[in-house]
Order: sequence, then C-alpha cells, then structure tokens
Amino acid sequence: MKPFLLIFAALCCAVLMASAAPVPEQYRGDWLLVNGVVVLHIADDSTMTLRNSGATGSIDVKDNGDFTWHLPEQPQSGRFADGKLLLKSAQDGSPKWMEHLEFRRGAKEVASEVIEFALRQQTQALGAFERVRRSSQEKAILNNLRQLSAAADQFFLEHGVHKVTLEQLVGPEPEKFIKQLTPVDGEDYRKLDLSQNAKSWKITSESGITVTYDR
Repeated sequence: MKPFLLIFAALCCAVLMASAAPVPEQYRGDWLLVNGVVVLHIADDSTMTLRNSGATGSIDVKDNGDFTWHLPEQPQSGRFADGKLLLKSAQDGSPKWMEHLEFRRGAKEVASEVIEFALRQQTQALGAFERVRRSSQEKAILNNLRQLSAAADQFFLEHGVHKVTLEQLVGPEPEKFIKQLTPVDGEDYRKLDLSQNAKSWKITSESGITVTYDR
C-alpha cells in the first residue's frame, strides 16, 4: 500500500508542476496586432492580458507552440510560429485568411504608445456616438411635440375650446388624434401647457436633453 501512495504522490506533484510550467521566455512580453491597435502582454506568471481592456487569463503553451488562453468568458486558442503570435479568431465562419489575428513582438515603449492611441481613438468614437445618439433623441422628441401641437390645434377647432389634456389627445380610442405617444428618454408630456395661448413648449428628458418647440 505504501509504494502505491508514493507513486500517487509523485504523479500529483508531476501534474502540479506541469500545470504551473512557466511560458518560455521567448514568448513573454508585449505583442502588437499587425495593422491594428491591440496589445497582448504575456507575463512571467504565465498569464496573458489584453492591455486594451484588462481581460486576463492563464496561458498554456505546448512544445509545438500551440497555446490555450484561459479567459473567464471563453478560452481562446492560437499558436506561436515564425516569431509571430497567431490568435484564432473568435468569429465563426471567418474566411481562411482571417482565421488568425497576427501579432508581432513590440518594445514596451511602443506598446504603451499603441495603448494610449487606442484609448484616444476609443474616447473620440464614444464621443461621436454620444453626439449622434443625442441628436437622434432630440429629433424624436421634437417629432412628438409636433404631433401634439397638430393634435391640439385640431381638438381646439373641432370642440371650440381653448385647453386640452394629454389624455384627450392620446389613446387607442377612435376619437383620439394620436394612438400612441412614446417618450424617447423619459420625458413627461403631461407637464406641457396644452392651452391655445401657449406660444412655445420646452421639455427636458431624464438624461437632461432639452427641446424647445415654437408653436
């Protein structure tokens, strides 16, 4: 029984040592995506990190250069060959020439410059997207105000009154002028002065978008 325990302990130690095997030194450091602004970093503790986002996981490298990157969401695979890091594309159905993303070794200073540039690009892209989104929301709110104005004027004309409520204008009933009025960004149209004397309307959404409509 004792020899069996010794053999079992030796096997366990061997497995632990294998799993803790460090990545060969020639693979450590920063890797830059060819024709891109993505940087991977392989550390001495056998982890690989996407420096752009901070996503990290352990990396196992076989003798032939094939590796598995153990990310929390989904493991990624690839290989080291001819001084390149080839990371398998996560997109299914990619054409053959796009099956792997090609990375090459880069100096630490160059990698840092690439990350700084990528962050600037990301900030600019987010700013542009926010401006487009805000403009789209402003136009949608303005369209709602136009619908309300036309419906209120028609109501005044047909009923000979000078004031109306939102409930009298909006609803599924046949006599309502607007079947549905959907807030774009949480704005409350019940706060509007729906009287014939109102010359303009100003409404502010939950995120602070203010739209003015001159009637």
